[in-house]
Amino acid sequence: MSAGRARLMAVLLSVAIASVAGCADGAEGEREGGDRGAAAPAQTDIPEAERARGMEACERYAKRVCACAEAESAGDDLAERCALARSRPEALEMTLGTAGARGDLEPRDRATAVRQAQQIIQRCFEAEAALDPAECPRL
Repeated sequence: MSAGRARLMAVLLSVAIASVAGCADGAEGEREGGDRGAAAPAQTDIPEAERARGMEACERYAKRVCACAEAESAGDDLAERCALARSRPEALEMTLGTAGARGDLEPRDRATAVRQAQQIIQRCFEAEAALDPAECPRL
């Protein structure tokens, strides 16, 4: 399998998992008989500044972890993390595209996409912060 095809498969898998998780969360709220959004209205859009900051964080993390993986002393763990990290900006871009789509998309589906994009962004920040600067210096 080519690297491009593997990356595409990773992105599609990430989006599918996030979609299933969002559907499961929604179904759970319906089974409990409550309206999950009753406490606060669901966010149905992400400001451009947040989008740009999130994309930058995901790209920065991917660049940093891949640079460390290419170092001579890097183990298989970093190489695997690099491959997964490279798919994060693409997954975020696809999710943001869904969140920003206009037309027949239901507000609930748009809110789910926004939530998923925010989770991807959060994970990018957390993953970069978790990298040991001694082993993987900041770029």
